[in-house]
Order: sequence, then C-alpha cells, then structure tokens
Amino acid sequence: MGFIYGLIFFILATNYLGRPSEMCSDCLQRFGFPFHYLETSDLGKSAGILWTGLIANILIALIFSFVIGLICKTLIETLFNKKV
Repeated sequence: MGFIYGLIFFILATNYLGRPSEMCSDCLQRFGFPFHYLETSDLGKSAGILWTGLIANILIALIFSFVIGLICKTLIETLFNKKV
C-alpha cells in the first residue's frame, strides 16, 4: 500500500511542480520533476522526450515508492505487532 502511495505522490508532484511557471508563445518549455523529461515549442523548434530525464524520473519514483512502502510496513508491524 505504501508503494502505491509513493507512486501517487510522485505523479502528483511531477504534474504540479514539473510545469513551467509561465506560459509563452515563442519559447522552449521543459516539463518534469525532479528532472525535465519533455520539451515543447510552439513555433517549430525542436520538441520531444528527454530520455535521460524520463529514465531518471522513473528510477527515482520506483526507489522513493519502495522506501515509502518499507516505512509503512515497518510502522504497521511496530504499531499493531503484526507481520505483514
């Protein structure tokens, strides 16, 4: 359950913190948190997926979610004296 909570948190953080702070009609914008994984442009400049940022974000999300899952498991075992 903690693993899922960690992934949900990371997805929400990416959607809200990873957006550019301003919208403009003639600039290159990058999206992503903590690393940029998408570049977009309005006037025909290069746009696409930044693969290193995407892979890094996926790895960080999995590690973060795994750690949150371990913390939740430890708390449940400690508080309720049950093995999960």
